[in-house]
Amino acid sequence: MKTPIYDFVSDYIAKNGARLHMPGHKGRIFLGAESRDITEICGADSLFEADGIIAESEKNASNLFDTKRTVYSCEGSTLSIKAMLYLAAINRENKSERPVFVAARNVHRAFVYASAELDADVVWLTSKDNLSLCSCKISAEDLKETLSKQKVKPAAVYITSPDYLGNTADIAALHKLHIPTVCRFCATMHTARIFTFYVRNATLWNSERIFAVIPRTRRCPF
Repeated sequence: MKTPIYDFVSDYIAKNGARLHMPGHKGRIFLGAESRDITEICGADSLFEADGIIAESEKNASNLFDTKRTVYSCEGSTLSIKAMLYLAAINRENKSERPVFVAARNVHRAFVYASAELDADVVWLTSKDNLSLCSCKISAEDLKETLSKQKVKPAAVYITSPDYLGNTADIAALHKLHIPTVCRFCATMHTARIFTFYVRNATLWNSERIFAVIPRTRRCPF
């Protein structure tokens, strides 16, 4: 696999030029990775308007994850959760009603913020055999029961899997209920975070699976 971002940054370091740009440490090493911490200089591409090395890297990641599209974000969980919920909201079937999200109770706090910003209603899923907020085991039967009580078809179901205690949900079984399933993988908190958006009716980018990969650093090594 080609590594356009890593190659660009490595070449930039090797040239050892004056860093008349942000960030303020100017590449001086005091923790270890400062030399690779750069901003949108010429050739480095722009994260939210990618058409160079970042765009090429995202295509590489799509091939790696076998997805229709991969996008990078630098705001960690918060921005990615907002993006997923926004996409689910604008692609919901009944746009005349407020969006509704069905969510397991162990959500990241960004889910609450995003729901408020989208003026969405939330239906909480609670585990029948675990009262810990770190874990919320939801079965297909639990979800089916909750969905049967809803007057408005939810825009998405939000699940954290693996959860904070390492428990995994049966995403495939939940997905068979014909509701878009937004899944946050939190087991990779200390490396790259991966968020999966399963879209049942394939209205979004003509794909059933979309990944957003969120690296901890400003530049993904791909």
